[in-house]
Amino acid sequence: YKISFTVEVWDGNACTPKTLESTLSGKEFVSGTAYNLTATITPEALDAKKIEFDAVIVDWVQDGDTSLYQYEVAHALANGGNVKLIQDLNISETIVIPAGVTSTLDLNGKTISGSIHKNNGAIIKNEGTLEIIGGTISSLAENGGSAIANSGNLTVKDATLNGAVNANGSWPAYTVNNTGVLTLENTTISSHHGAVASYEANALVTMNDCTIEMQGIPGFTSHGIYTYNSGAVVVNGGNYTTVGKVSNAMFFADANEVITVNGG
Repeated sequence: YKISFTVEVWDGNACTPKTLESTLSGKEFVSGTAYNLTATITPEALDAKKIEFDAVIVDWVQDGDTSLYQYEVAHALANGGNVKLIQDLNISETIVIPAGVTSTLDLNGKTISGSIHKNNGAIIKNEGTLEIIGGTISSLAENGGSAIANSGNLTVKDATLNGAVNANGSWPAYTVNNTGVLTLENTTISSHHGAVASYEANALVTMNDCTIEMQGIPGFTSHGIYTYNSGAVVVNGGNYTTVGKVSNAMFFADANEVITVNGG
């Protein structure tokens, strides 16, 4: 009996499909009966560093090539993968989940960080449907971009989101920028300039038992939660504190916008 299947092989720049074939013998197979077949494939056998099945990470050989790890995480999330980190990840480009894609990112207690400038967006940009669980996302650049930018449907649970620092008389982006539907559960958000901004029509952030820690920037207006241009935020419990100089309110709703606080 001859069987074949396709794997994607990393060549140092991209993943390309490669078809493998094998022959089974010494066993009688009955038509209509399901069998479990196990195949062991090593990256070395394919002259590759990484093997990928259906955009889900199944094996990775650590050899100092962090660009490979970044590519695989980003590629899997962009193609509907359920990703569980195996180690911390420092990115050089924004991870984007496109519209129409549903993915899950289990941070597994690890950290995704990067030095993304505020003009370039965020560490993670969600345009589709995404769930993030259990770990840390940090924006590291001076006057950097957001930890998360959401224009789709995003849920963040049991996580820490760290905003970028300010420098040279300027300011970073808000830690969380939302123009879609965002639910934050038991999540801590730290910020210098602003923690959560929700804006545009139908933009909604729901915060359940979250924590905001505001550092503030002397001489600049800084907000823990900021709504404008028809955005809304609902706060259900949690702790919201300033740990530095803040020149404006923890909660700030622009004219005709709404921040609803239900305890905390």
